[in-house]
Amino acid sequence: MIGQSLFAYVGIRLAIAFLRLICPASFAWVAAFSFYRHPPISPWIALLAVPEVVFFFIARARKPVVQQRSAYIPDRLSKAERTELFYHCMQSPLRVLKWFRTTDPNFIHRENMIDWLLWAFFDVKSEAVEKEEIVEWRDEIEAYVQQIESILGRKFTVGRNPDATPMRLNIDPSGALHKPLLWYIIVAGLDLVTATVLYSNGFIHHSPQKWFAVVPTRPWSIFSRPSVSTHLPYWYRPHRSKTKKPLIFMHGIGIGLLPYTIWMSEMDPEVGILLVETLPISTRMTGMSVLPRPIFLEEFYRITKSLGIKEAVLASHSYGTILAAHILQSQRQARPSRLPTRITGYCYIDPIPFLLHYPDIIYNFLYRQPTHANEWLLWFFASVDPDIERALRKHFFWTENVLFRDDLIGENVAVVLSGEDQVVPSSEVWKYLTGRRSKKTEKAEGGGDDGPLDDEERWVNEKGDLEVLTYPHADHATIFHSRVKRDGVRQIIERLARQ
Repeated sequence: MIGQSLFAYVGIRLAIAFLRLICPASFAWVAAFSFYRHPPISPWIALLAVPEVVFFFIARARKPVVQQRSAYIPDRLSKAERTELFYHCMQSPLRVLKWFRTTDPNFIHRENMIDWLLWAFFDVKSEAVEKEEIVEWRDEIEAYVQQIESILGRKFTVGRNPDATPMRLNIDPSGALHKPLLWYIIVAGLDLVTATVLYSNGFIHHSPQKWFAVVPTRPWSIFSRPSVSTHLPYWYRPHRSKTKKPLIFMHGIGIGLLPYTIWMSEMDPEVGILLVETLPISTRMTGMSVLPRPIFLEEFYRITKSLGIKEAVLASHSYGTILAAHILQSQRQARPSRLPTRITGYCYIDPIPFLLHYPDIIYNFLYRQPTHANEWLLWFFASVDPDIERALRKHFFWTENVLFRDDLIGENVAVVLSGEDQVVPSSEVWKYLTGRRSKKTEKAEGGGDDGPLDDEERWVNEKGDLEVLTYPHADHATIFHSRVKRDGVRQIIERLARQ
């Protein structure tokens, strides 16, 4: 991220304005040329304006597909599973109210709370629920409402407040913005840089698609080896180390693997590394969005089996931690002998799954109005990107993606947090995992010493199988901008790889 300085703010606002003006300016140029029969300013502008206009209509034609809700719907939770999730949510009831973008319970009426309960625990829209289902769930929903009222110490007003509609992924309308063709050309150039760096570091690319199957296209992938996966491209560097396990890495939302290339070049060259690409969250126009959980797991294990990876350490960043959560859950649910690869250690960087039952992450990614420079960067290049927004708004199921502290018992896990993360509520995640406040929180609340904060704060549980590291001054993803912080994460991964 780019910080919150005035210089960064002016720079990012100008960049966004420039990119947003390209399309209307192209239409204006084409319209003027059509009317006057003479190219305005310069005929060379046609090389940019005409393709931009054509690209706009192509993007608009696929808009209904992008905004369509996922055909995959997770299996409905059992009553016992819903009750357990409800218990977790009620650990902090005032945070639950933030799903309505308020902390005032008087603002929320009874039907508003039922709307949220139906979405959160039954994955249905209240307006579309069959009467038979309402009858079946009536007692359960009534029990939930009464428990919330008991905890809050007040009764909800009967009826529905139209101004208290909860945030509901998979239901709320899209807010995506068109991106110009020029932006995708820039992305293609950055993709080529990424490929060049990875090839030079000994990685081999495996692609399941023809090079023109995504926009921007990847013509360099004609040199790629075939992927055993139907949908997932990946990079692999063969494993040669006798003392360390190979590394598997899942990247986050943004520009793909580019932000991690320097970090990867600093890894032990003897250690094999598998980099799984998720193109629908990498500023690409793709035919389908992120894979449903069962299909992703099937194709992931197909890849690791084909590469002969028996044991590995799994590191992940941002959205990639969701995929890592799916893998962890699959490892815990299946017998180790039934899976081709056993994950012996996990490193979650800027993790999304923890406290996902609270609205902070969803709000910060999709609903927050940007104010600071780093928020504008996230908003334009991620939150309102058509395909990234599709992945988050139409193909994101919080009940599948959430991780609780109990899920980590018996696993070797390291969690790396950014203290000034604009997406993840890092102070709350630290407290949730460690059971105590961070030094940064104590200082903000007037406790602790008056000296400057250390560059890092670390906590390890008694068994040594859960480590939490926070960098108090880092924003989301900026850990990879600092050599010192990259080294800190690399050392954690090397420790996990030796176990």
